[in-house]
Amino acid sequence: MASISAVSNVVMDLEKKAEAALDEDNPEEALKLANQIIELVDDSPVHFDLRGRALFGLCRVKEAFADFTRAVDLEPETLSYHVSAAQCLIFDGDSGGALKILEIAFRICGEQKDWEALSTKAEAHLGCGQYRRAVEDATASLELEEDAYTLYIRSWALASLYQIHEAKSDIKMARDLDPECQAYIDAEESILALEEKERQKIVH
Repeated sequence: MASISAVSNVVMDLEKKAEAALDEDNPEEALKLANQIIELVDDSPVHFDLRGRALFGLCRVKEAFADFTRAVDLEPETLSYHVSAAQCLIFDGDSGGALKILEIAFRICGEQKDWEALSTKAEAHLGCGQYRRAVEDATASLELEEDAYTLYIRSWALASLYQIHEAKSDIKMARDLDPECQAYIDAEESILALEEKERQKIVH
């Protein structure tokens, strides 16, 4: 029977390999490694989170949500687990459910200055049509971290409020940060089309 230290060394090695696989955009390999870890270690929130991230990368969102929820149950004071669970619901079209998760998370963990949590909250507000609150949360997130996706979220919220000039500025900055992202290219085209539509209304 393997000693505790031997098992610990194996787990640490698997963790490093799994994180490296995720960094290399290979969630399938990360999932295999995470499953091996979970067979060796009982009820570890870190490893359910690891497997959840691999599953999310494979678009197996419901399974990812189950793992993130398990991580939350085991360690509710860790904000990132709540955020990942909320992101699964946003992906599945349940922005209202995501907001409920985040409200609970902030009650348990406190109003932490976490850029990703605020960005996710902004995206959930956007999905619920709460555009001003989306702008507020995205702005708070961007004060902590300049992130292309958060700029993209805020640009849509601003465009929905017909603040076209500001929306154009945000989506341009998002494209400068990630010029190859098709979603940002499409968003810029949509915002420019909206600007032209509004200009035509004035002309006529």
